Amino acid sequence: MPVFNDQAGLNKMLKSLEEEKTISLDIIVVDDGSNPSIDFPDSIGIHKIILKV
Repeated sequence: MPVFNDQAGLNKMLKSLEEEKTISLDIIVVDDGSNPSIDFPDSIGIHKIILKV
């Protein structure tokens, strides 16, 4: 999931996925230069990639 200046959208998506109990996912979140930086929650299955520009 690409993320750029959308903290609220990221939070909504991650909360929705956490509530889904019937699937197992690895989530890759890419922040490509948000200002301010996106705050990533520490959750199992979330891999964070932060690109500094």
